[in-house]
Amino acid sequence: MPFLALFAQIWVGQRAEARPYPDNLGICYLFQDDVLDLIQPCVISQGYGTGEHYTILHWSNGKKTTILINVTEQHGVTVDGEKAESYIRDSSWYNRVEQPDSDDDVIFCERILATDNSVCYKTTAE
Repeated sequence: MPFLALFAQIWVGQRAEARPYPDNLGICYLFQDDVLDLIQPCVISQGYGTGEHYTILHWSNGKKTTILINVTEQHGVTVDGEKAESYIRDSSWYNRVEQPDSDDDVIFCERILATDNSVCYKTTAE
């Protein structure tokens, strides 16, 4: 029993913290189905912690979009709490692609399953 009490004290004493990466300037996109609806500059904040990767898109109008990817769940992608799925688009013609030629040439997207709309982003600086 003393071992369990010590383990419980250590476990409770641990704090889960996110590890942020530096913010990047980027371009954010909204697609209604497959039609481009909005494109604007944005700030992209990313990080990870406790089994999740997060991306926060800070739009020019002050709105924030939060994308969470939980690596421990089977369907662990959400956009502002709504279930979503990840995919990529070509940055020139905005077509969906399966195998990109390079990371510089793609837009990362999350399709919200309930609406079939997508939020996408691309960083402009590395």
